[in-house]
Amino acid sequence: MNAILQTSRRTLFKGAAGTTAALSFGGFFTNLMLTQQALASTNANGEQTAPVASPYGPIAPVKDLATGLPLLQLPKGFSYRTFGWYNDMMSDGQPTPRQHDGMGVVSVAGRNTHLLVRNHEVRNAADVKNTVVGNPLADFDSARAGNGGCTVLRVQNGRLLDHRMGIASTIVNCAGGVMPWGTWITSEETVAGSDNNPIYAERHGYNFEVSPDPMVNRAVPISDMGRFAHEAVAFDPVTGYVYQTEDARNIALFYRYKPNNTARAYGALAAGGVLEAAKVVGVDKANLLALAGVRSSTVTRVGESFAIEWVRIDTPD
Repeated sequence: MNAILQTSRRTLFKGAAGTTAALSFGGFFTNLMLTQQALASTNANGEQTAPVASPYGPIAPVKDLATGLPLLQLPKGFSYRTFGWYNDMMSDGQPTPRQHDGMGVVSVAGRNTHLLVRNHEVRNAADVKNTVVGNPLADFDSARAGNGGCTVLRVQNGRLLDHRMGIASTIVNCAGGVMPWGTWITSEETVAGSDNNPIYAERHGYNFEVSPDPMVNRAVPISDMGRFAHEAVAFDPVTGYVYQTEDARNIALFYRYKPNNTARAYGALAAGGVLEAAKVVGVDKANLLALAGVRSSTVTRVGESFAIEWVRIDTPD
């Protein structure tokens, strides 16, 4: 399902299986310092180890405005309405894919009307294979069983008006991010597939750009942004660089992509660029784990900062 969380002041969009946010980082990446999250409680060493209490107060079960079911626990004053459940028939005549995941509002289409792009983190080759009706160029792995992708939703005043496939046959579409020119970068959290793979004809593990207009989309992997288990994507409006995180437990890198085409329009990122990874100055393969009571060879205390440099990745694909 998808839920819209509403208060009198604002509306928050949340995907039930995961959320995403596109952050503007400004220009401070020139001399970035890596820091651990600020926490509230402290241990015997004076290190903070517990999350800050929510400013919205305690949570309790709240009934969905659409079904009457207590699906979420929320603070007092919040409400939500679900839409786009798995297997619901979409406006293009196809069932809604499963595994709802990262999602973003990519544009405003009129008064209280929003266009969203939603990921479907499908990795089971036995699932239904959807297509983008009327646009075969938006189907990536058409030869075999790639069956993930993104759906495009038009929502007005918290109610679903229209929904359909926006890009098809990618797989494990996990997170990504909203681009300021009104598109969504969807990110595959896998490196499955090869020329000899019996399930997936194409290699996966890429970012793809998704327009809210399904007829515009071309399922072209942005290979220079790297082939790895992707997570979030964020665009820096000052430099034009795109920052990326990776989902590789305890060995993930932090990346930035410097596109050759600086037009800030659909398709520009796919025109090539330079991929770099952050490196702690003077430390090879720095381990920055700093969980409560656990330290690595690099980190001596929670909240420690490190200067970084950027190392070019010559073979991003």
